Amino acid sequence: MLAVLMGYLFIQIDFLILPLVFCLLMVISGSLTAGWSGQSYSLLSGWAAVDQLSSVLTLLVAMSMLVAFYSSSEEEATNMSMLIMIMGGISVMIFLCSGLFLFFFMFEASLVPMFVMIVGWGYQPERAQAGISMLLYTSVGSLPLFLFISDVVKDTGTDKMILLKLWSSQGVMMWFLWVCALMAFLIKMPMFGLHGWLPKAHVEAPVAGSVILAGVMLKFGGYGMMRFMWAFKWCCLSPLSDFLLVMAVWGGFVSACLCTVQADVKSLIAYSSISHMSIVLVGVLSCTSLGWSAALALMVSHGLSSPILFSAANYSYNVYQSRSVVLSKGLLKLQPLLTLVWFLGLVVSAAVPPSSGFFAELGLISAAFMQSTVAGVVVVMMCFMAFVYSFYLYTSISHGGLSSVAKSSSEDKSFGLLILFLAMLFIILIAGGMDLFFLG
Repeated sequence: MLAVLMGYLFIQIDFLILPLVFCLLMVISGSLTAGWSGQSYSLLSGWAAVDQLSSVLTLLVAMSMLVAFYSSSEEEATNMSMLIMIMGGISVMIFLCSGLFLFFFMFEASLVPMFVMIVGWGYQPERAQAGISMLLYTSVGSLPLFLFISDVVKDTGTDKMILLKLWSSQGVMMWFLWVCALMAFLIKMPMFGLHGWLPKAHVEAPVAGSVILAGVMLKFGGYGMMRFMWAFKWCCLSPLSDFLLVMAVWGGFVSACLCTVQADVKSLIAYSSISHMSIVLVGVLSCTSLGWSAALALMVSHGLSSPILFSAANYSYNVYQSRSVVLSKGLLKLQPLLTLVWFLGLVVSAAVPPSSGFFAELGLISAAFMQSTVAGVVVVMMCFMAFVYSFYLYTSISHGGLSSVAKSSSEDKSFGLLILFLAMLFIILIAGGMDLFFLG
C-alpha cells in the first residue's frame, strides 16, 4: 500500500518535492530494469513474490497514482481519493501476487473502482454505456481464464506460479485452455479487434480514470501474458503465435493510422495506446530475452507518458471547453507552459531518442525481424506513424489562430504538471533507456 499512501500524501504537500521522490524511485528502478529473465523470482510471503518485472510495474503504479491525484481538480481528488487508493492497492497486489486464484480475483476486482469512476464522474450521459461495455468485454473474456486456472489447480493441487514451473503441461485440451486464457489478457491490453471498450472508456472517464487506465490497467494484459508464459513455459505455440503476430502488427498499424483522423483528443490518445500495446505484444510473442525486456521498457515508457498526455488534454479542455482537435488551437499564445508539457509528452510518446521508448522500439523492431521480415517492416511503419500523429496533434493544438471559445482565466496548473513531467522524463531517459541499451 506504499504506492497508494504516496498518492494520498501527494495532495497534502507541495508538488516541488516531486523531483526528490522521483529521483529516489529512479535509483531504485535503475537496478531493476536491466533485463528480465525471471531468474530472480523471490517469495516475500505466502501470497506475494517479486522479481524485476513486478518491481518495475509496482513503481509504475506509484507514479501513475501521483499523476492521477495531481491532474484531478480539488473536488474530484477529494471525492475519488478512496477509489484511487483502492485501485492502487489492487494494482500492486496484481503485480506481486504469487497465486493464480488471487491474481484472477484482483484482475477482475480492478474493474469495480474503474467502473465507478467512469459512471460516477464521467462527463457525458454515454458514460453508463462505456462502463457497461468495459465490464462486458473484460468479464466475459475472463471466464475462460477462470476455467483454465481451475483446471490447472485440479491437476496439480497448487496455484503457486513458482511451483507450476515444474509442471509439464501437454495435450490438446490444455493447449485449447491456454488459447482461451489468453483472451482475458488480449482484451485487457487490448489487441486491435478486442479494443472496442477502450476508446469509449477513455472518452467518458474523468481524468484520474484515464490516467489509471492508460498508466496501469493496460499493463495488466502484458504482465499477465508474460507471467503466465514464464510460469507455464508456453513459448512454443507456433500456430497461435503466428496468428497473434499478424493481428498485432496489422491492428497496431491500423490503430496508428486511425490516430491521424481522430477529431477527439482523448480518442486519439486512446488509439495511440492500442498501437503502442500492439508493439508490446509483438515483443512478448517473440519469447526472447530482448523482446521481453524491450516490451517491459515500452510498457513503462507508455505508462509514464500517456498519463501526462491525458492530464494535458484535461487542462486543455478547461481552456477550450472542448476536446475537439479543430477547436483546440493557438494554445501556445495562451498557455506556453502547457504547450511545453504537450510537446515533451508527445516527444516521449513518439519515442524520440534518447527516451526509453526509442531504445525499447529498437529492441522490439529487432525482435519483430527475428520472427518475420514483413512483421519487422510493419513495426517500423508503426513507429513512423507514431511520429506522424504526434506531430499532427502538437501542431493542431499549439499553432493556428486562437479559438474564440478559449478562456484565459482558467485555472493554470501547468507549472506543477511540467515539474511532475520533467521528473518522470528523467526516469524515462535514464532508468529506462540506458538500462535497455546495456542489456546483455
